[in-house]
Amino acid sequence: MRFFDDNGTKGWGERGKNRPKIREELPVLPLRNTVIYPGVVVPLTIGRPSSLHLIDEALNKDKIIGIVGQRDPENDTPEGSDLYSMGTVAQISRVLRAAESSNNVIAHVQGIQRMRVTRYTQKYPYLKAQIQLVEERVDESQELRNLFNGLRASALQIVEYSSHIPQEVSQVIQQMESPGYLADLIAAYLNISMIEKEEILECLDLRRRVERPEEHVDLHALGQAREQVAGGLRHHGRAGRTAAMVVAIDRTVRNVDASIRSEGSSIAKVSSR
Repeated sequence: MRFFDDNGTKGWGERGKNRPKIREELPVLPLRNTVIYPGVVVPLTIGRPSSLHLIDEALNKDKIIGIVGQRDPENDTPEGSDLYSMGTVAQISRVLRAAESSNNVIAHVQGIQRMRVTRYTQKYPYLKAQIQLVEERVDESQELRNLFNGLRASALQIVEYSSHIPQEVSQVIQQMESPGYLADLIAAYLNISMIEKEEILECLDLRRRVERPEEHVDLHALGQAREQVAGGLRHHGRAGRTAAMVVAIDRTVRNVDASIRSEGSSIAKVSSR
């Protein structure tokens, strides 16, 4: 079994020294309509037999898997050629039975780092692939810092208008110093298509990645969004997209908040990224 010999720093710099060791070959979990970003905790409903087998075996090992998106969400048995090449290394933090009458499970995963699949090495009983870790490009320009500050202001206002987001999320955002991670965090909850989310995942230009969420969030629309959320109105235009994002964030936080708290405060962990 071979691991990346980078002292945990490849793509993470000094932050990566506490990163789990990542094998060069990982089990690959295909997702239909979801993109996982580094640092973000997401509950996934797992139902395909191959995916259930993958989760079961990963839990008995290091819980580290690769996650990639499907090009066609209707494909029940995707192969390597049916998947995007860029994905995310993730760690399974918790698995729960979805319902007593169901074989499905809910796996809570946290993204670790972007990866690129170089070659699929196994089809059955689930996919495995050789991967490369993708480095985050360093950009310390004032232009990026200004974009980051604007995006952080937008994120703080979204938290303010969302009644179900814990106060500590606002504290984490205020302390956050990584433009790339903040952009990923917001992108995870944007009400945009799978293709657009995948484009953000594949975007390695930090300045562009920070700009992308701002294209969908209008600070002036947040007030209108709050009214639309409160009134249950139909979502129209840019304010509607912002309202939909607030709803999505609320729903996601309600679903994962208990798990986040029980996993040793994963919210606090993101402040170091």
